[in-house]
Amino acid sequence: MYVGDISFDELCAEISGAVGDALSGEQTGISAVVTPFSHLRRAAPSLPTCVIHVARTKLHAALVSFSENGAVTLKSEISADLPDFGAGPRELCVQIARLTTELVQDCGTIGVCLGYPIQMSSDGDAVFEAAPGFSIRAHLLDAYGDSIIEGVRCVVCNSAVATMLASEAVQGVHPEFESAIGCIVDPDAHACYEESRLTTSGVSRRRIVFLDLSHHRSRFVTDRDAEFDVRTRDSQPDGARLGAFGKMLGGRYLGPLVLAVLHGAAREGAFSPDGSKRILALDRLSSSDLSLYLGESIGGAGRRGRSTYASSLGTALMSAPVSDGDVAASICRLLVSRAACFSAAVVGALAMRSGAGRNPDQPMCLVLTGPVFENTIGLRAETERILTEKLADRHGYHLYSAEMPFAALVGAAVAARRPL
Repeated sequence: MYVGDISFDELCAEISGAVGDALSGEQTGISAVVTPFSHLRRAAPSLPTCVIHVARTKLHAALVSFSENGAVTLKSEISADLPDFGAGPRELCVQIARLTTELVQDCGTIGVCLGYPIQMSSDGDAVFEAAPGFSIRAHLLDAYGDSIIEGVRCVVCNSAVATMLASEAVQGVHPEFESAIGCIVDPDAHACYEESRLTTSGVSRRRIVFLDLSHHRSRFVTDRDAEFDVRTRDSQPDGARLGAFGKMLGGRYLGPLVLAVLHGAAREGAFSPDGSKRILALDRLSSSDLSLYLGESIGGAGRRGRSTYASSLGTALMSAPVSDGDVAASICRLLVSRAACFSAAVVGALAMRSGAGRNPDQPMCLVLTGPVFENTIGLRAETERILTEKLADRHGYHLYSAEMPFAALVGAAVAARRPL
């Protein structure tokens, strides 16, 4: 039975060094893209802003408005399925336009954020890394045709960049954030932070750094993790595209990973013969099912007092000895804590690289999001606990963690409304 210990400080240092190498042009497992977006005050267009978020095969769009105190209101929301990016970027733009034509008809600005590795320019345009030279903005506006106002402003950014920019909508709480980090805490491992660097003329310039960390080659990814990565390349959605490091983040692969460890523990004799047989008979464990089981087994009391379980793991162990349920719950919690440590170390490394957050009056804003990350019991709380203990209490960083529903949509609106 092996979960694998992680040193937060050592993993932070490892990630920070790898990011530095990637920014220097070295071939590492990390993809880094620098964008010269400056933090400017938001513009105040009189017409509404349409925001569109595409995360692989899901589209979420809405009209957004900001109040004087920074509060955000979404209305006329729509959600829809999209074909996979394999259909091609041109077809993707056509599908986005088809689904959102009515929303954009009376808009002065359009903010689009995409959950793909894309390169951004300072004028608000972007190109897919997989399709160099393909202007997303130009093809999207062409697909809208006469549906939009002439001269409408359209800004395209990566969803991690948008998530970071969403921090500007929290300014009513903390009007003086020194910097921000946006992180999509899932196996795509997309993150974004601001850093200040001196130009050749000695002038300090802030820049946005977008990172794709899924394929980071970490020494804390164990042989068992690597075996799990190989096994899930064909059996899980996006399994072949994602890296082993990414699969340790955010929770989307946490259910299958827990099941793999439980199977190993059963073979090593950690459970009773009956419990081992029942666990080995389980052929799948989703992350949502894992979260159900964690809720059922909190404190161990649920295991002893229940006659039925909603989770497949709880149902499998219902007739097994109580000790089997205790061991299984312990393994589940250990792996949630491990996933939280991976997630926290990514954020910690970027916080250290940014050089911000040392002034208590100007904290660093953390916008961490991801549906499975937020819905897996204990994962967000443990990630924030580690950041508070290791980064704030031990290293003196001042942090503000903002829980923002639809952070990418809000950030896309911020991007669309700021002057370029």
